[in-house]
Amino acid sequence: MTTTDTFCQRTIDRFNAVDGDLRGLFRRASEDLRGIDPAGEMLSGCVSAGLALIAGSARNGVQYTGLAEILTDRIEFSLALNRAFHARDFAAADELLEVLTAALERSRPFVGLATLEQRAIEDAPPQEPMVQRVEIVALPERRTTTQIERGSAGDITSSMQIERDAV
Repeated sequence: MTTTDTFCQRTIDRFNAVDGDLRGLFRRASEDLRGIDPAGEMLSGCVSAGLALIAGSARNGVQYTGLAEILTDRIEFSLALNRAFHARDFAAADELLEVLTAALERSRPFVGLATLEQRAIEDAPPQEPMVQRVEIVALPERRTTTQIERGSAGDITSSMQIERDAV
């Protein structure tokens, strides 16, 4: 299990626990991004799971408005958060994470217990259609009949070609 998966599971576990401290988890992951986890794997796991839980809430009829409306578009939220961290605007990043954690805490009653496996299924990209190999090993003999009509000057005015199995 990767670090990202571990923190996805921690986020889901905290979400499932009625008294789970989501704010503390997100705050520590954000602080770790500035120190021991510069690649952001811990925070990435938390945010990924959090946004999947928000999507589940939205499917259950929860509507997000005001500041939380950004959460309904995973890409927009992720870009805003990444831009804030890239610009080292930690106040803006923390504000976005606060919006996410507040929405998660308010969504708890509307979402059943979540699991990492459910999140993986919901987040999985659509599968490519299965490619079937087709090999033509033989064709029957064919017979082609061509009928050509010419005008008075000898030019072709029409032609018709018919191809059939030579049986």
